[in-house]
Amino acid sequence: MTVYNPFDDPEIAGKYEHWYHTSGKQAAHLEKQLLGSFLEKFPGTTTILDIGCGTGYFTNWYQKMGYQAYGLDRSFMMIKHSKRYENLPCCLGDAVALPFPDHSFDLVSYVTSLEFFPDVKAALREGLRVARQGMLVGAINRQSLLGLKYRKKGGPIWGHARLFTLGELKQMLEEILGTPFMMQSKTTLWPLFIKSSKLPWGGFLVLAVMDIR
Repeated sequence: MTVYNPFDDPEIAGKYEHWYHTSGKQAAHLEKQLLGSFLEKFPGTTTILDIGCGTGYFTNWYQKMGYQAYGLDRSFMMIKHSKRYENLPCCLGDAVALPFPDHSFDLVSYVTSLEFFPDVKAALREGLRVARQGMLVGAINRQSLLGLKYRKKGGPIWGHARLFTLGELKQMLEEILGTPFMMQSKTTLWPLFIKSSKLPWGGFLVLAVMDIR
């Protein structure tokens, strides 16, 4: 059975990154600020696989941060638009069947991509398989005002998204890993002046999974 992917729509793929440079510019800045604070928790990291990279916006940001970043996405149209970034290695592929050997990358990341995967547990399991140090998850928080806004908005993109709470993501990872490991999290995109907080109700959450080996 073919699962509908809104990002296969040429119009959606073509306009996707526009938000980051216009009305979402401040949100993108706060998201990268929070992601960057968690990257520091993985010392010695040189390689990152950005799973569900879309147009390569965050993959390119990782490259600018000095990492060897690689992107993978199941949408041909999104990968096509990632080519606007010069020398950015992004490939077509399925998050549940990654074309890489075990422990190929220091770190794997999912930034606003898990919400659109048909089988999230299988995708997380595959990500952990190819990671040496750990995983970084950035997602729209269902338990937030922003999450409520996106769910009410629906439309061609968010109407096909499945949002998660921090607790739901932690539970899935605990079920997959089964062995002792470390998780840390924070949220941002609060409706107030708060930049980031350990409280679980910000619009964008970041969850770091460490000590997986």
